[in-house]
Parts: sequence; structure tokens; C-alpha cells
Amino acid sequence: MEKASVTLFNPEEVLPLKIEVIGAPAGEVERGETLNITARVSGGGSAVEDAGVRAMIGSASVELSNEGSGNYILSYAIPQNAKSGALQVAIEAEKGNLKGKKMVEVQVKKREILIEVASPAKTVFSIGETINFEFKTKIGAQEIFSRSTEFIVNGQKVDLVFTDWVYRAQYVVKKTDREVVAEMRATDLFDNHGEKTIMGKVSGYSPEFYWREYSVVIAAVAVFVLLVAVFLGIFAGIITGLT
Repeated sequence: MEKASVTLFNPEEVLPLKIEVIGAPAGEVERGETLNITARVSGGGSAVEDAGVRAMIGSASVELSNEGSGNYILSYAIPQNAKSGALQVAIEAEKGNLKGKKMVEVQVKKREILIEVASPAKTVFSIGETINFEFKTKIGAQEIFSRSTEFIVNGQKVDLVFTDWVYRAQYVVKKTDREVVAEMRATDLFDNHGEKTIMGKVSGYSPEFYWREYSVVIAAVAVFVLLVAVFLGIFAGIITGLT
């Protein structure tokens, strides 16, 4: 008894028009970038001119431009909210009653949020000093507002204020701080992420420290000096009156 055999064909292989991808991204494509794919359409071993070629990307249908010699180019802007991971691109060609199809898989990755620090400019701080932090979050050259922004200095979460596209925060250097480690983390509405860490040294005491530590003593001494001055003024007046 002869055994039956079954041969499976890729549907793309049995269509009369052949589509060959001759230019595609070598690696991942970021959200917001333009996806460029060059496809060559042939039939019977010859290039097919003036075919209708389009790409189905999700629910979007994009026409490929005819570059001649059977070559067609796809230019598609990856949406900012596109899912990361595998993106399926179905390239379809048609001329008269002849058709062809080619599936292409492209890897889409999230965009990195850039954190641009404007302040502080220095890297050495004194105990008791108030450090003013200012930074922006960007994607490319575009300033953005992050859905979630976290700012931590020496393990302590610090509140941020957002005005004029700038995040601002303050931190007072403690006596126990041996260094200043500031960590910034940002996530936007599309789950893009970015982080940055800056570090500084701690050396010596600031005038602010002495004012905070000894303000009561300083105030008391000032009051005492004032009272002495008033007393001496009154006393001098009395002496002058007596003479």
C-alpha cells in the first residue's frame, strides 16, 4: 500500500507576482521614526512596472511609491503609541489579475526619554547648603511632560514642581551626607522611559548651616547688643542731663 504524502506551500510562493524585500531596517525601529522598506516586484522572472503596491500595517493601508525597475518604496511613520515588539507588515502587489504578497516583521522599540539637567552646575556642596535642581524631559528635541516623574536624593524622595517645561526641586545637604546622589526617572503616556543620575561631593559647612544651627543664639546676642546700646544711650543722656 502506497503512503500518501502532503506538501504544504507558503501562499506567497504560489502567487504569480513575487515580492522580494531588498531594503529593510537591520535592527529595531523606534516609535516616531520612519520605517523605510524597499520591495522588488517580479513576475515570470521579469520586473513588474506600474503595479499597485501597498502595505497593510495593522488597520493602516499605505501606498508604496514606484521607483522604477520593479522597485517600490514604503515610508511609514511609526506612531508614538505603537506597541513595542514585533510589527507585522503585509506588502501586497497587484497588476491586472496578477497578485503577490509578502509578510515582513519589524521590531519596534520604545523611545528613550532624555533628561537634561540645567542645575546644579557644580559638583561640590557644603553641609547645610540648599541645592536647587532643575531639569527637563525630552524625546528627541521635543520637550515633554512625563506622566510619572520620580526624583530621589540620597535615598530620599523629593517633591518636584513643574513650570514652563522645567522640573524644579530643592534639597538641603545634611550633616550625615558624605556625597550627593540625585536620581531622576521619567515615564510618559506611552510608557517610554528614561533615567539619569548625577553625583557630587560634600565638603565643609555653609553659612546657611550656621544660621540654621545657631539662629536662636545669634538672635539672642543681637537683642542683647541692642539692649546694651539702648541702655548706654539712656545712661549717656542721664549723665549729660546731670552735667
